[in-house]
Amino acid sequence: MALACRAPETPAPEERAQDPGEQNGRHHDVLSRNLHRVAARLDSFLSDERSLAEENRTWISLRAEGSLDQREGNDSELRLDGRLVLPEFEDHLQIAFGEDPDPVRLGTQPPPASTAEPTREPDLGLQFLLRRTKRNHVRLDGGVRFEDFEPDPYLGLRWRHVVPLGEWQARLTERLRGYVDAGLDSRTTLDFERLVGDIRFFRATTRARWREDEAGWEYGQRFQLFQRADELRIVTFEWDNAFVTAPVDRLDEVAARVRVAHRFDRGRYLLEIVPQIAWRDAADYEPSAGLTVTFEISVGREDPR
Repeated sequence: MALACRAPETPAPEERAQDPGEQNGRHHDVLSRNLHRVAARLDSFLSDERSLAEENRTWISLRAEGSLDQREGNDSELRLDGRLVLPEFEDHLQIAFGEDPDPVRLGTQPPPASTAEPTREPDLGLQFLLRRTKRNHVRLDGGVRFEDFEPDPYLGLRWRHVVPLGEWQARLTERLRGYVDAGLDSRTTLDFERLVGDIRFFRATTRARWREDEAGWEYGQRFQLFQRADELRIVTFEWDNAFVTAPVDRLDEVAARVRVAHRFDRGRYLLEIVPQIAWRDAADYEPSAGLTVTFEISVGREDPR
């Protein structure tokens, strides 16, 4: 599973001789395609939820995670996730099982031994694809979430839209679900992304979550710089700010992380090592060092395109 970050392709001589306006349009089209391709391969390489939520293939993964935090102690987790595409429905219907990821921490795992409540819950459901293009992805969901072993049926909609902005692209994702017991659950993310040279990719993410059964909002902002070390390794530098609005609006946590992700055996295995320093409101913003190590085995997601 190789990742390639490349700058926009140089126009051919005959293209450089064209009208400047047309040439500029072609340049932006090429840049937009490059951005979309690099972002998709990057998210797939890292098993990011942005990719997993839209992959139309059958796969299964087992993920083991262990963490150590200077103030909060040790923690460990084992997760099984997967998708089963039903070809008789022309690849529009999937059976999804695993754990429901919280996009308040979208694209990364929770900080080691965070004081926050667990952000993943077992989930079993059907996903029906309504529209799939580079610009738009629309999907209907229906199933059962198990919170504290209590089933809670739901219906939902996930929508993603990409807007080219010259050297940048904006990606808006909304996932809205209605649960029988918990009520409405809205999860929104807005990404701004661009290439930085030949081997780097920058992403700024604003995210928010509102739940009918909980007071207030959770929201935050993350800045990430991805750098390709080689064809099978990516290093990510992160700065993450997390806020809550209940009982008062406050900065809940600030974290600085370095993620080293390595794929091997044709992409079947993923090893991720994440040292971090966090400043939490619960500890009066005293620095706390931590380390998370994740190992994932996946079948069906080798060398994603």
